[in-house]
Amino acid sequence: MEETFTVIEIKWNSKIKMGIINDYKLVEQLRDNYKIICEPIGSPAISKHQNYLLIGPYMLNKYDLFFLYENKHIIINSQNTEDEKNFLIEYENNKNSILYMVYKDLHQRDYFIIPGKKYGVDFLVYKEDPNFTHSNYLISCKKINENIDVKDVINNERVSLGTLKTLLYAFVDDTNKDDIKINYLNLSWTQIKNENEISSKKNK
Repeated sequence: MEETFTVIEIKWNSKIKMGIINDYKLVEQLRDNYKIICEPIGSPAISKHQNYLLIGPYMLNKYDLFFLYENKHIIINSQNTEDEKNFLIEYENNKNSILYMVYKDLHQRDYFIIPGKKYGVDFLVYKEDPNFTHSNYLISCKKINENIDVKDVINNERVSLGTLKTLLYAFVDDTNKDDIKINYLNLSWTQIKNENEISSKKNK
């Protein structure tokens, strides 16, 4: 039988959407059992992820909460009933969203996932524990028939090059709700050399 965790408090309104954990043992369990990383709140700016072992409280982002709630690994508990109501409404509104579908797919593939807003994408994805390594992928989520803005592609690719991460577009085909397909497309730069450059190198 799966162990049920309890999120002691949630803050869920138009400005703040997160779960709060004060128990470091729970933080470890979520990381080890579900590959979910809790970020410290109010931690020093220096190496926030690496230093989280020593500080707290800890924050769960909304997709982690959705996943844990959906799979009955947590019980939502809040002193503010309005926050709890807001969370449940948002879960219902997002459980079939493109971003949450991709989140669950990546989770099933055994990756660590955190929000990617800092890099202008939807998710940052890690092969190993984010507390000890850098992320491997930048993920941008799209519907299968959705157009991609060329400017966004260029900006995202520049970020991926500058941070040494692989940019992936996750295309979700939810035409058949019973057979949702998610395909990942890697776009990368290549340098096209002119004929003079090629000839010059050949003659050397």
